[in-house]
Amino acid sequence: MPSMKLSEENKRVRTAAFAKLTAIVLCVGVFIGVVVYVGVGLGRLLGAAVFSAVAAYLLMPLQRYMETRFGKGVSALICVVILFGSIVGGIAFLLPVLTKQIISASGELRYVTEFIERALERLDSYVDSLGIPISVDDVLIQIVEFIEGRIALVLDVTINAFMEFVKSIPVLILVPVMCFYMIKDRAYFISKAQFIVPVKWRKPISNTITGADRVIKSYIKTQLVIAFLVGAATVVGYLIVGVPNALLFGLIMGICEIIPYFGPVIGAVPACLVALADDPAKLIWTVAVVVAVQQLENVFLSPFVMGTHFDINPLMVIAVLWFSGGVFGFWGFIFGIPIYVIVRNVLGQIFNKVVKIG
Repeated sequence: MPSMKLSEENKRVRTAAFAKLTAIVLCVGVFIGVVVYVGVGLGRLLGAAVFSAVAAYLLMPLQRYMETRFGKGVSALICVVILFGSIVGGIAFLLPVLTKQIISASGELRYVTEFIERALERLDSYVDSLGIPISVDDVLIQIVEFIEGRIALVLDVTINAFMEFVKSIPVLILVPVMCFYMIKDRAYFISKAQFIVPVKWRKPISNTITGADRVIKSYIKTQLVIAFLVGAATVVGYLIVGVPNALLFGLIMGICEIIPYFGPVIGAVPACLVALADDPAKLIWTVAVVVAVQQLENVFLSPFVMGTHFDINPLMVIAVLWFSGGVFGFWGFIFGIPIYVIVRNVLGQIFNKVVKIG
């Protein structure tokens, strides 16, 4: 009798295990089917996972502070709701305004071509009046074609980016869920990561991660603060001098400010082109706003906010940005400096350890 009861118990356990396994397989299969059906590639899934990890990393200090009052799960949920609620609310508020300004800016950029064409025609007439046998027609055609090509490229990139965003919506829905569990169960993930690392390497790797954590947090905080202040100051300046679509171009300047050295130049180009098309005299005031904001950032903001966090020679900064930007493109400009600092610290620790052993 005991053996029969044991056998029945084993059957129930096996049946329950089989049912759980079947349910898991079905859920995974349905998920994969949905992913394939909506056309979401593995790259988007990996991108969502990376974005979730970055968001969880940024929310970790707030979650640790709230965990003492609300518990691990509730504090993680509150952090995720605050972050993604703010993002959704900001998009809902800004999207109509930015869409209107993008459409307006696209139309105004086309006037740049007409303005340059008229200017070159006047120059051609002036050259002819002086009796100089030089024609600017070829130059006119090349410049107009170049500008039209750049405008078409900007519009094409904008439309493609919007379409990619629409395609990524099913994956973006998963981001808050992944972010929540990454925050809530961080101890589990850390323990599993430690388990696969050999014991003798755990302390050096832990020291390296701690140093990298300090660098990344310092870099993110300083860059976000500076970008926000520069973007806000640029919007105010553009509004004062009457640049059309000041909110849009201030937002572009704030985003480009994240790119060291070259970002302000990139961010100023669209506003300068639109100001030139709207009123050539306004271009001077637009450039003056950009220069004034950059001087404010270089003289006051950067020294005050960044201090001496990274201790990098300016020539080394330029070299790192040229290399990382040339190899990895846009993201190389953004993440080149913190990655360089982390690698430098890691190599320094390895060198010190080798010297001690020697």
